[in-house]
Amino acid sequence: MTLNELKIELEEARMSVDDIKHYRVLHLNLQAIRELENRLEKEQVNNIEVSA
Repeated sequence: MTLNELKIELEEARMSVDDIKHYRVLHLNLQAIRELENRLEKEQVNNIEVSA
């Protein structure tokens, strides 16, 4: 394997790691959004029950 081929492979590996990190951040953000949506839904249900 030439030095150039190694450099290309290294760059591809770095890109893969960055993609994984990016995906992980998106996944964590999505989890946080779902959690907030669930809390909001519970609050709305509680408010309806208090009003009734």
